[in-house]
Amino acid sequence: MGGTTSNTDIYKNVTIRTQIIEQMSELPNTSMGGFVSEYHELLGESVFCLAPRGKTPWTVHLYVAIL
Repeated sequence: MGGTTSNTDIYKNVTIRTQIIEQMSELPNTSMGGFVSEYHELLGESVFCLAPRGKTPWTVHLYVAIL
């Protein structure tokens, strides 16, 4: 998931990321937060890929998930 209010002050006004982690991190077959060495393979096998807004109005993660 990357930056959140818990690991950097830059995201103090971006609360959606924290809400997603709080509400969805315990669901089965989910992966969020932290480094994942097989990141691209995991995305390729995924049905849904959330790309919430970060500190800017755009994110490269949306394009990576599409690819």
